[in-house]
Amino acid sequence: MPCFAESERRELVSHGVEFDVYKTIFTLTNRSDVVAMKTFRRAIDVSVRRRRAPVLNHAIEQWCALQHPNIHPVYGIYELSSPDMSILTPFCQDGNVLEYLASHRSANKSKLVLELALGLAYIHSRNMAHGNIKPENVLIYKGKACITDIGVSSLLQLAHFQEGGYLSPPQGWMYKPLEELWAADTGGNLAATPARDMFAFAHVVYHMYMGRPFWHPKRLNKRLLAPPEVENMSQVPGPHEIPVQVWSVLQRCWAQNITMDKVVGKLQEI
Repeated sequence: MPCFAESERRELVSHGVEFDVYKTIFTLTNRSDVVAMKTFRRAIDVSVRRRRAPVLNHAIEQWCALQHPNIHPVYGIYELSSPDMSILTPFCQDGNVLEYLASHRSANKSKLVLELALGLAYIHSRNMAHGNIKPENVLIYKGKACITDIGVSSLLQLAHFQEGGYLSPPQGWMYKPLEELWAADTGGNLAATPARDMFAFAHVVYHMYMGRPFWHPKRLNKRLLAPPEVENMSQVPGPHEIPVQVWSVLQRCWAQNITMDKVVGKLQEI
């Protein structure tokens, strides 16, 4: 891990359930960079933050080992031994993929979707799963879609459940398969899997093309109480905003009967 030294006052960029994200300037080895600093929220008890440290460190070590054009770089952890430990990554001026699409109306969505697929296929090729694919974790870095937060949220979620035996629905619930949401409530299998990543990938791509998620953010209870057939996306007609070939790929991702490398191949043929 490189040596870090903060050299400018932090600017709050966004809030999360467990983390706040700041923009600041750090000296990294012999250069200064604008970085995103993802820090545990002060509202979380210090003892809890300390217990999370080994889990966080393990996730960052795995992330650091990934080298791919569509994987967002991570510098490491700042002040690991402190309750204020933070994840440091390059700051992305263009924001996440939805923010980018909102400010770049003519952006090539097919290109961004393929880049997301390439990054996710690479993660899966390393016998890993992301565990929290959502638009906020797809950043635009140097003009490309790059995946961030790899393994972090899923490992912390699992640690939280093991400690307390209960999990609140995640913020990105509208991108996750129903069995994963039920698992969080019943103590089922919470481990991240490539199949769950692909399901989430399809919902993120849907959001990118449509400008809205398939499931309204305020309809969680409706989704949890709906009959299982509601989750059968093969019965949903493809919207005209999404190319027919892309929609066909998304349906297979929702059915979880295709691998990410095959998704890449099909998207490259379009």
